Amino acid sequence: MSGKLAAGSAILLLLVLAASVRAQQTCPLIVNDVSGVDSDWPLVGGVPIPRGAIDGPGDIRILDADGRVIEAQVEIATTYQDGSPRWALVSMMAPVDGEYVAEIGDVTDIQPQRESMLIETGDGSYEVDTFPTSYTVTDASLVPQAVTLTPPGTTIAFEAYCIDNQGRRAIAAGEAANIEVSVLKDGPVRTVLRTEGDYVLEDGTPVARGICIMEFFAGRTSVNLTHTFILTQDTNELWFRDYGITAALPGAGDGVATFDTDRAFDTTFREVALSEGDEAAMTQVELPHFGERDSLYDLMLMSGNRGTMLESGEACGEWSDLTRGDTGCMIVVRDFAEQFPKGYSATSDALTVHLWPERSGKEMDFRAETLIRDYWESWAEQAPGGPEALSQTPSNAQAAQKTHDLWIAPHPGEMNLEPAVRSAHAFVEPVLLQADPEFLCNSGALPWPLQPKDAEQFPDEEALISDFWERTVFAYNVFPMTGVIAWGMNP
Repeated sequence: MSGKLAAGSAILLLLVLAASVRAQQTCPLIVNDVSGVDSDWPLVGGVPIPRGAIDGPGDIRILDADGRVIEAQVEIATTYQDGSPRWALVSMMAPVDGEYVAEIGDVTDIQPQRESMLIETGDGSYEVDTFPTSYTVTDASLVPQAVTLTPPGTTIAFEAYCIDNQGRRAIAAGEAANIEVSVLKDGPVRTVLRTEGDYVLEDGTPVARGICIMEFFAGRTSVNLTHTFILTQDTNELWFRDYGITAALPGAGDGVATFDTDRAFDTTFREVALSEGDEAAMTQVELPHFGERDSLYDLMLMSGNRGTMLESGEACGEWSDLTRGDTGCMIVVRDFAEQFPKGYSATSDALTVHLWPERSGKEMDFRAETLIRDYWESWAEQAPGGPEALSQTPSNAQAAQKTHDLWIAPHPGEMNLEPAVRSAHAFVEPVLLQADPEFLCNSGALPWPLQPKDAEQFPDEEALISDFWERTVFAYNVFPMTGVIAWGMNP
């Protein structure tokens, strides 16, 4: 009899243990935001899953501080070796000042989700309907081919271009560009598409290659665009004077361009009225880099045969906007000045972001003598044999690539300045959605044991870690690794 009792007790214990593993757990979610953006904003982050806690994404729901279920797109990102979910990727549109938790386990009352934003129109073409806008992505253009605003029903067209050292213009568009479109994410809250293809001359000759990752969110007019420019030719023979993306606005008449003229995230700006034939351009020419301390941006207006310096300073901000009639478009580049040279130019009917601006007076030329003259400068004096010896170093940047993060935000009517500035700030200094550190460290989702930060219990250890990172960052303040060539290459 005792043996039967022992066996029954063992089975009961196993059932209790199994139930405890699948018991509902709550992971607090932390939103880190410095922008103060006051509208619903895309929040994307990872949720760690204890082993065996769920079967799939339907076992996770997101709640706000009042216990209301938030519409969220939940996807399993990675699994444990036994195949059970390890990390979930959560995407939602919600206020940045809210408080949220992820309930993990056998949950009920899942928020019903809208249909996918993605519509396949055939022949490698897609429409992405975010509800205020409809983007067209096709195998005929590396960047979104167009966006239609509803209302007012107007369409903005986009084009990615480059100009080589011979003055030839190439575009990443058309049949000769051999553009491929793929779907990375397809959901009711967040959709991500990827394109890849060539920049081709008028006769179809490829001179470079490009990759674009486009991220769309439900309820937003904007698109987050990650653009990569790839050097496919021998850069001792072929290099570039200019490359960027142009947004062409519809309609007729004058336009109004607005330029962010201060790196501080405030409403410091310069507005420029543009008639047909006028052009305004803001260029970040220099910023402290390596051993150099020069810093310069300028804002020019070209009208007829006359050029006027509107203003200049050390460093400009990240965005520009063009509005014409009932349609406008704002473009933001993350770390704009830090990745000098950079530029924006606007005519009455088009806004262009120059990811390398010819107006800077420099070319994207990786030959050693050019790098010494335009970038390394006084640092080259310290090289063995000096600049002359260094200039003999073979240098070919073929297969190198440069990536920029952009936020393109079409809008109906005039730009609403203050919300637009806060949105630009939220893009440049991204809003982060993170799992509570204590829950993360105890979840088992990390591949090694980890202790959450605890300055009270471990003051010396935490001080040592902080000191290490402060010393690491200090070196880059003294010897800045900025510019298209160096920004992003170090921690």
